[in-house]
Amino acid sequence: MPTSSELLDGLAETATRWQPFAIAWHLAIGALLLALVRGWLSRRVLGFAVTLSFISVAIFALVQGNAFNTAMFAVIAVASANAARRLGKDAAVRALNLYAWIGVGLVAFGWCYPHFLEGWGWHRYLYAAPLGLLPCPTLSMAIGLTLIAGLSECRSWAGALAATGSFYGFFGVAVLGVPIDLALLAGSVVLGFATFTR
Repeated sequence: MPTSSELLDGLAETATRWQPFAIAWHLAIGALLLALVRGWLSRRVLGFAVTLSFISVAIFALVQGNAFNTAMFAVIAVASANAARRLGKDAAVRALNLYAWIGVGLVAFGWCYPHFLEGWGWHRYLYAAPLGLLPCPTLSMAIGLTLIAGLSECRSWAGALAATGSFYGFFGVAVLGVPIDLALLAGSVVLGFATFTR
C-alpha cells in the first residue's frame, strides 16, 4: 500500500506531466457548458460526456500505475454509462434553484482545482487544473453538472456519483491531508440529499 506522500507525488506528477490533456478537457467542458446554457444538450448526451471524463481519469491512473483509481473509475464509468442510457433526450437545463447554484460552485471548483499546481501562477488554474486527469476535480465537475441539469432524478446515476464523491472527498481530507477536498465531500452529501429525499 503506497504512503500518503507517494500517492500525492503520483497525483502531482499526473497533473503536471499531462497538462495538455487538462487544457483539452477545459475546452471540452467549456463547450459542454455553452451547449447546456443554450439548451442544445440532452440529458443523455450530458451523461455520456461525463462518463468520458471518468474513462479519462481511469486511463491516466493506469498510466501512473495507480491500480485503485484505475479500478474505481473503470467501475464508475461502466455504472454511469449504463445509467446514461436511461436518461431522457430532453434538454439538460433547468431553473437555477439552490441545488443548481451549488452545482455551479462545484463546477467552478473542479475547473480551478488548485492543489497540484503550486508555484505555477494563479492564472494557470483557469485552464490547466487537472480536470479529467485526477479524481477530485473530475468528480466535482460531474456532481456540479448533475445538480445543474437535475440529473439527481435518476437515482442510479446520482447515487453512484454521491457515493464515489463522498469516498474521495473523505479520503482526500482525512488520509491525504488535502483540506479543499471538503468541498467535494460537501457537494456529494448535497447530491445524496437531493437524490434520496425526493
